Amino acid sequence: MYIIKEATVYDKESAWEELSRYNKSAGRILKKETIDFFKEFAPDKIQTIYRGLGFSPTEAQTIMKKFKISEMKKGAKIKYQTGKIQSWSIDQKQAEEFMGLHIFGGILDEDSIGVLIKITNVKKDDIAVPIAYLPKADVRKYLSFDQDEILMQPGSYMAEIVDFFGDWSPVDITSELKSLAIALQSQYGGTIAKTWNKTSGFSLKFDNIYTDKKWSPSIEIHVDTDMEVEIEVFTNKKIERKISFKNTSKQEVVELIKSKEFLKAFDVKFNALKNAYS
Repeated sequence: MYIIKEATVYDKESAWEELSRYNKSAGRILKKETIDFFKEFAPDKIQTIYRGLGFSPTEAQTIMKKFKISEMKKGAKIKYQTGKIQSWSIDQKQAEEFMGLHIFGGILDEDSIGVLIKITNVKKDDIAVPIAYLPKADVRKYLSFDQDEILMQPGSYMAEIVDFFGDWSPVDITSELKSLAIALQSQYGGTIAKTWNKTSGFSLKFDNIYTDKKWSPSIEIHVDTDMEVEIEVFTNKKIERKISFKNTSKQEVVELIKSKEFLKAFDVKFNALKNAYS
């Protein structure tokens, strides 16, 4: 006996609801059926699309290494790789609004760095969903944001730097922080981990001091976009948690984390933490 299953019809309503979900939540996964549904709206070629990006100044060298360039400059050709669907725009002004990091209310963090890149002669097969080319009445009905978007497929693209701002100088804070993490771990023990909110820096988790249900005290060193460096203790004990050092440049940050003053401050925090659990 054969059981015939009724085929699921992926209609217009289903496709637009899925695209709306992506549009509202800035999702990174779209159903293949959705991409296939909107494929007919994609032009054979798009002349130019733009994407604005933002980072902390501490990430400058890491980003340039990914772009495979030695310095940030307009007109530079870069290799842009992504493992997920990403939003671009056919409107340069729209893309420029996404340059840099933004805080509450969409306000630009003036201490961040930003770059605007473009891809030319975009092929139809590289397009996931051409939102900018969909019927405007449906876009207004189903989507929360209309930014002349082109959702691009994951892949590797040759792009060009159109514009940038901020401190992209060649001081590699990320590398210096990695070296510092290894040196402190060698002296004090613990496990190297990311910062709690993924800012530039690292955390040393001291599971050799105390562990309760997979939780351990830790000391975190992180650098904010305004170049302020903090040593912060995470513990349930009553000890002073933070000590901050203000800086004006990436070079000052590097000099600070190598200084005796900074290393002594870390030693004070570690001993306070250790004594609290003794």
